[in-house]
Amino acid sequence: MLDSSGAPEEDLTMADTASRFVHLAASDLAGYSEQKRSHAFHEAGHVVAAHYLGATVIEAALVPDDENPGEPAGYTSYDFPDLPAEFPKIVDAADAWDPLTRMSADPVKDWIARRAGGVAQLVLATLTSTAVNEYELHHDTMQDQAQLEFQLFGMPPDHKPKWEAMRYIETWALLLAAQSQLEHVAQALLINDGHPVSGEQLVQAITTQPGKARPWSLAGPETLNRQHAEDVASSLGYPTWPDPGEYRQSQMGVALLE
Repeated sequence: MLDSSGAPEEDLTMADTASRFVHLAASDLAGYSEQKRSHAFHEAGHVVAAHYLGATVIEAALVPDDENPGEPAGYTSYDFPDLPAEFPKIVDAADAWDPLTRMSADPVKDWIARRAGGVAQLVLATLTSTAVNEYELHHDTMQDQAQLEFQLFGMPPDHKPKWEAMRYIETWALLLAAQSQLEHVAQALLINDGHPVSGEQLVQAITTQPGKARPWSLAGPETLNRQHAEDVASSLGYPTWPDPGEYRQSQMGVALLE
């Protein structure tokens, strides 16, 4: 890949990006509520993961939630060229267990892109040293989880948790390495709150970096620091995928105690 000057683009490892600070909380966008920023990062997670995994990003937006007035909602639209129109099962991919790269099968990459919303919200909490908004996190991940259940249909029960654990850490590693791109996309969505942002604008937000910084890219598995990602996820208290079902049960328990 070439940068705008025609020179080969340098891939940044996690070591290069670990010290970067997300400026969103310190910018004039800090006027947005924590919930709104969290939701912006959720959609940005979908956008950034889809882009780096080779999808065409069509558009994304933050919009009002018609079913829950006052609550933020949103959507992200992207297209993987070789993704089956119906039931893109992971088990049908010959390389389902291979490390994540841009060359991975589209059903695998689609899984990561769909799950990246909830993980991006956790990344925001990590980078800004704020508590995880449990309600917002699980509200946003319920739909993603429901849409993904069929993709693992046919995978042996003892294989499913191992496969999901591997993909979870890869999603963390991907988004941690692209944290400044997450911020830029979230800002674009917040600035255009209530209106769709085109794929062209979103990709521009990803690839336009301040100063001499070059866009990060996923050239191969060596660019993903899985161990660091696992350490960060565990330190935040989320060593596995957020489980909306477990959250609902815990809230029911709290309600009964009250």
